[in-house]
Amino acid sequence: MKMNILKYFPSPREFFIETPLYHTVNLKGYDVSKAYAIEYFKGTIDSHCIECGRHSVFEPKSSYSINLKTYETSYLDDDEFELVFICTRNNDHSMHFYFIKRKGMLLKIGQSPSLADLATYDVGKYRKVLGKKYSEFTRAIGLAANGIGIGSYTYLRRVFYDLIDRAHEKSGDDLISKEEFQILKVKDKIKVLKDYLPKVMVKNANIYSILSKGIHELDEEECIKYYKTLKMGIELILDEEIRRIEHEMKTKKITDEIGNISGDLK
Repeated sequence: MKMNILKYFPSPREFFIETPLYHTVNLKGYDVSKAYAIEYFKGTIDSHCIECGRHSVFEPKSSYSINLKTYETSYLDDDEFELVFICTRNNDHSMHFYFIKRKGMLLKIGQSPSLADLATYDVGKYRKVLGKKYSEFTRAIGLAANGIGIGSYTYLRRVFYDLIDRAHEKSGDDLISKEEFQILKVKDKIKVLKDYLPKVMVKNANIYSILSKGIHELDEEECIKYYKTLKMGIELILDEEIRRIEHEMKTKKITDEIGNISGDLK
Protein backbone atom coordinates (compact mmCIF):
# COMPACT_ATOMS: atom_id res chain seq x y z
CA MET A 1 0.00 0.00 0.00
CA LYS A 2 1.56 3.24 -1.17
CA MET A 3 0.88 6.27 1.03
CA ASN A 4 0.91 9.84 -0.22
CA ILE A 5 1.78 12.37 2.46
CA LEU A 6 -0.14 15.60 1.97
CA LYS A 7 1.76 18.86 2.27
CA TYR A 8 -1.27 20.54 3.85
CA PHE A 9 -4.08 19.56 6.21
CA PRO A 10 -7.34 19.34 4.24
CA SER A 11 -10.60 20.63 5.67
CA PRO A 12 -12.99 17.91 6.88
CA ARG A 13 -15.07 18.16 3.69
CA GLU A 14 -11.94 17.95 1.51
CA PHE A 15 -10.71 14.93 3.44
CA PHE A 16 -14.07 13.17 3.22
CA ILE A 17 -15.20 13.68 -0.38
CA GLU A 18 -12.24 15.06 -2.33
CA THR A 19 -9.07 13.42 -0.98
CA PRO A 20 -8.18 10.04 -2.60
CA LEU A 21 -7.62 6.93 -0.52
CA TYR A 22 -4.24 6.28 1.10
CA HIS A 23 -3.46 9.97 1.41
CA THR A 24 -2.17 10.86 4.84
CA VAL A 25 -1.21 13.81 7.00
CA ASN A 26 1.40 14.02 9.70
CA LEU A 27 -0.61 14.99 12.80
CA LYS A 28 2.53 16.11 14.59
CA GLY A 29 2.94 18.97 12.15
CA TYR A 30 -0.43 20.59 12.89
CA ASP A 31 -2.50 21.87 15.77
CA VAL A 32 -4.51 19.15 17.55
CA SER A 33 -7.74 20.97 16.70
CA LYS A 34 -7.40 19.96 13.03
CA ALA A 35 -7.35 16.25 13.85
CA TYR A 36 -10.19 16.76 16.34
CA ALA A 37 -12.26 18.47 13.62
CA ILE A 38 -11.97 15.30 11.50
CA GLU A 39 -12.49 12.62 14.12
CA TYR A 40 -15.35 14.41 15.90
CA PHE A 41 -16.81 16.30 12.96
CA LYS A 42 -20.14 17.91 13.85
CA GLY A 43 -21.02 19.84 10.73
CA THR A 44 -22.87 18.77 7.60
CA ILE A 45 -21.67 17.67 4.18
CA ASP A 46 -23.24 18.86 0.94
CA SER A 47 -22.85 16.08 -1.61
CA HIS A 48 -24.61 13.92 -4.16
CA CYS A 49 -26.62 11.06 -2.71
CA ILE A 50 -26.06 8.04 -4.94
CA GLU A 51 -29.26 6.35 -3.79
CA CYS A 52 -31.46 9.44 -4.04
CA GLY A 53 -29.89 10.32 -7.36
CA ARG A 54 -29.73 13.98 -6.42
CA HIS A 55 -27.94 16.52 -4.27
CA SER A 56 -28.45 16.23 -0.53
CA VAL A 57 -27.12 17.26 2.87
CA PHE A 58 -25.57 14.62 5.12
CA GLU A 59 -25.39 14.80 8.91
CA PRO A 60 -23.15 12.79 11.29
CA LYS A 61 -24.89 9.67 12.59
CA SER A 62 -23.13 9.86 15.94
CA SER A 63 -23.31 12.79 18.34
CA TYR A 64 -20.61 11.36 20.59
CA SER A 65 -17.73 13.68 21.40
CA ILE A 66 -14.99 14.23 23.96
CA ASN A 67 -13.37 17.32 25.36
CA LEU A 68 -10.55 18.73 23.22
CA LYS A 69 -8.16 18.70 26.16
CA THR A 70 -8.90 15.04 26.78
CA TYR A 71 -8.42 14.29 23.08
CA GLU A 72 -5.05 16.05 23.13
CA THR A 73 -3.63 13.45 25.50
CA SER A 74 -4.24 10.54 23.14
CA TYR A 75 -4.80 11.81 19.59
CA LEU A 76 -1.38 10.57 18.44
CA ASP A 77 -2.05 7.02 19.67
CA ASP A 78 -2.57 4.27 17.09
CA ASP A 79 -6.27 3.92 16.41
CA GLU A 80 -8.90 3.41 13.72
CA PHE A 81 -12.33 4.91 13.33
CA GLU A 82 -15.32 5.10 11.01
CA LEU A 83 -17.44 8.17 10.36
CA VAL A 84 -21.00 7.65 9.15
CA PHE A 85 -23.18 10.38 7.66
CA ILE A 86 -26.92 10.09 7.09
CA CYS A 87 -28.79 11.63 4.15
CA THR A 88 -31.35 14.19 5.37
CA ARG A 89 -33.66 13.24 2.48
CA ASN A 90 -33.77 9.57 3.43
CA ASN A 91 -32.36 8.21 6.70
CA ASP A 92 -31.71 4.83 5.07
CA HIS A 93 -29.07 6.39 2.82
CA SER A 94 -25.58 6.89 4.21
CA MET A 95 -21.93 7.69 3.50
CA HIS A 96 -19.04 5.96 5.29
CA PHE A 97 -15.44 7.03 5.73
CA TYR A 98 -12.66 4.93 7.26
CA PHE A 99 -9.46 6.22 8.85
CA ILE A 100 -6.52 4.81 10.75
CA LYS A 101 -3.88 6.52 12.87
CA ARG A 102 -0.42 5.02 12.91
CA LYS A 103 2.71 6.56 14.41
CA GLY A 104 1.20 10.03 14.40
CA MET A 105 -0.09 9.77 10.82
CA LEU A 106 -3.78 10.06 9.90
CA LEU A 107 -4.60 7.93 6.85
CA LYS A 108 -7.82 7.64 4.86
CA ILE A 109 -8.22 3.95 3.96
CA GLY A 110 -11.75 3.61 2.64
CA GLN A 111 -15.08 5.17 1.83
CA SER A 112 -18.51 4.29 0.50
CA PRO A 113 -19.76 5.44 -1.98
CA SER A 114 -16.42 5.61 -3.71
CA LEU A 115 -14.82 8.94 -4.54
CA ALA A 116 -15.15 8.12 -8.24
CA ASP A 117 -18.91 7.60 -7.90
CA LEU A 118 -19.29 10.92 -6.11
CA ALA A 119 -17.07 12.72 -8.60
CA THR A 120 -18.83 11.55 -11.79
CA TYR A 121 -22.47 12.06 -10.79
CA ASP A 122 -22.81 15.51 -12.36
CA VAL A 123 -20.95 15.06 -15.66
CA GLY A 124 -23.62 13.12 -17.53
CA LYS A 125 -24.76 16.34 -19.20
CA TYR A 126 -21.49 16.35 -21.16
CA ARG A 127 -22.12 12.99 -22.81
CA LYS A 128 -23.67 14.41 -25.99
CA VAL A 129 -21.18 17.23 -26.50
CA LEU A 130 -18.18 14.93 -25.92
CA GLY A 131 -19.42 11.95 -27.89
CA LYS A 132 -16.78 9.20 -27.91
CA LYS A 133 -14.54 11.30 -25.66
CA TYR A 134 -17.05 11.14 -22.80
CA SER A 135 -15.57 7.85 -21.57
CA GLU A 136 -12.14 9.45 -21.50
CA PHE A 137 -13.46 12.36 -19.45
CA THR A 138 -15.02 10.04 -16.86
CA ARG A 139 -11.81 7.97 -16.88
CA ALA A 140 -9.84 11.11 -16.02
CA ILE A 141 -12.19 11.75 -13.11
CA GLY A 142 -11.94 8.17 -11.89
CA LEU A 143 -8.15 8.17 -12.01
CA ALA A 144 -7.93 11.45 -10.10
CA ALA A 145 -10.33 10.06 -7.51
CA ASN A 146 -7.82 7.27 -6.91
CA GLY A 147 -4.85 9.61 -6.65
CA ILE A 148 -3.52 8.96 -10.16
CA GLY A 149 -2.98 12.53 -11.27
CA ILE A 150 -0.65 12.01 -14.23
CA GLY A 151 -2.97 9.49 -15.87
CA SER A 152 -5.90 11.81 -15.27
CA TYR A 153 -4.09 14.67 -16.99
CA THR A 154 -3.47 12.46 -20.03
CA TYR A 155 -7.19 11.95 -20.57
CA LEU A 156 -8.09 15.56 -19.80
CA ARG A 157 -5.59 16.68 -22.43
CA ARG A 158 -7.16 14.36 -24.99
CA VAL A 159 -10.59 15.83 -24.27
CA PHE A 160 -9.22 19.36 -24.61
CA TYR A 161 -7.45 18.66 -27.89
CA ASP A 162 -10.48 16.90 -29.35
CA LEU A 163 -12.39 20.18 -29.15
CA ILE A 164 -9.64 21.81 -31.22
CA ASP A 165 -9.85 19.05 -33.86
CA ARG A 166 -13.61 19.42 -34.10
CA ALA A 167 -13.35 23.19 -34.47
CA HIS A 168 -10.83 22.73 -37.28
CA GLU A 169 -13.14 20.33 -39.10
CA LYS A 170 -15.99 22.83 -38.73
CA SER A 171 -13.87 25.71 -40.01
CA GLY A 172 -12.99 23.91 -43.23
CA ASP A 173 -9.80 24.15 -45.29
CA ASP A 174 -10.58 27.69 -46.43
CA LEU A 175 -9.39 29.03 -43.08
CA ILE A 176 -6.17 27.04 -42.98
CA SER A 177 -5.04 23.89 -44.75
CA LYS A 178 -4.59 20.62 -42.88
CA GLU A 179 -0.88 20.67 -43.63
CA GLU A 180 -0.41 24.19 -42.22
CA PHE A 181 -2.61 23.41 -39.24
CA GLN A 182 -0.70 20.27 -38.26
CA ILE A 183 2.63 22.06 -37.82
CA LEU A 184 1.23 24.80 -35.58
CA LYS A 185 1.71 24.73 -31.81
CA VAL A 186 -1.49 24.16 -29.84
CA LYS A 187 -1.67 27.75 -28.62
CA ASP A 188 -1.41 28.95 -32.23
CA LYS A 189 -4.08 26.49 -33.37
CA ILE A 190 -6.40 27.99 -30.77
CA LYS A 191 -5.66 31.52 -31.99
CA VAL A 192 -6.44 30.53 -35.58
CA LEU A 193 -9.70 28.86 -34.53
CA LYS A 194 -10.76 31.47 -31.98
CA ASP A 195 -14.04 32.15 -33.80
CA TYR A 196 -14.92 28.45 -33.74
CA LEU A 197 -14.00 27.66 -30.12
CA PRO A 198 -15.68 28.53 -26.82
CA LYS A 199 -14.49 31.94 -25.62
CA VAL A 200 -13.44 30.58 -22.22
CA MET A 201 -11.21 28.08 -24.02
CA VAL A 202 -9.52 30.82 -26.05
CA LYS A 203 -8.93 32.86 -22.89
CA ASN A 204 -7.54 29.84 -21.04
CA ALA A 205 -5.58 28.18 -23.83
CA ASN A 206 -2.73 27.50 -21.38
CA ILE A 207 -4.81 24.69 -19.85
CA TYR A 208 -3.26 22.46 -22.52
CA SER A 209 0.33 23.44 -21.64
CA ILE A 210 -0.35 22.96 -17.93
CA LEU A 211 -1.73 19.47 -18.58
CA SER A 212 1.31 18.66 -20.71
CA LYS A 213 3.68 19.91 -18.01
CA GLY A 214 1.85 17.77 -15.48
CA ILE A 215 2.20 14.65 -17.64
CA HIS A 216 5.93 15.13 -18.26
CA GLU A 217 7.29 17.00 -15.24
CA LEU A 218 5.01 16.93 -12.17
CA ASP A 219 4.54 14.14 -9.65
CA GLU A 220 1.20 12.59 -8.72
CA GLU A 221 0.55 14.85 -5.73
CA GLU A 222 1.28 18.01 -7.70
CA CYS A 223 -1.08 16.88 -10.44
CA ILE A 224 -3.84 16.16 -7.92
CA LYS A 225 -3.25 19.58 -6.34
CA TYR A 226 -4.14 21.36 -9.60
CA TYR A 227 -6.60 18.79 -10.92
CA LYS A 228 -9.77 20.32 -9.51
CA THR A 229 -9.12 23.71 -11.13
CA LEU A 230 -8.18 22.19 -14.49
CA LYS A 231 -11.24 19.93 -14.52
CA MET A 232 -13.43 22.91 -13.69
CA GLY A 233 -11.84 24.86 -16.54
CA ILE A 234 -12.68 22.08 -19.00
CA GLU A 235 -16.23 21.88 -17.62
CA LEU A 236 -16.67 25.61 -18.22
CA ILE A 237 -15.54 25.09 -21.80
CA LEU A 238 -18.03 22.25 -22.22
CA ASP A 239 -20.80 24.30 -20.58
CA GLU A 240 -20.26 27.05 -23.14
CA GLU A 241 -20.29 24.51 -25.96
CA ILE A 242 -23.59 23.11 -24.68
CA ARG A 243 -25.11 26.59 -24.63
CA ARG A 244 -23.91 27.19 -28.20
CA ILE A 245 -25.46 23.95 -29.44
CA GLU A 246 -28.74 24.68 -27.64
CA HIS A 247 -28.80 28.20 -29.12
CA GLU A 248 -28.24 26.84 -32.64
CA MET A 249 -31.01 24.28 -32.18
CA LYS A 250 -33.48 26.87 -30.90
CA THR A 251 -32.54 29.29 -33.66
CA LYS A 252 -33.12 26.65 -36.33
CA LYS A 253 -36.42 25.61 -34.77
CA ILE A 254 -37.73 29.17 -34.58
CA THR A 255 -36.51 29.99 -38.11
CA ASP A 256 -38.29 26.90 -39.49
CA GLU A 257 -41.50 27.65 -37.57
CA ILE A 258 -41.54 31.31 -38.59
CA GLY A 259 -41.07 30.17 -42.18
CA ASN A 260 -44.02 27.80 -41.85
CA ILE A 261 -46.19 30.52 -40.34
CA SER A 262 -45.26 32.89 -43.15
CA GLY A 263 -46.21 30.22 -45.66
CA ASP A 264 -49.57 29.65 -43.97
CA LEU A 265 -50.41 33.36 -44.05
CA LYS A 266 -49.70 33.90 -47.74
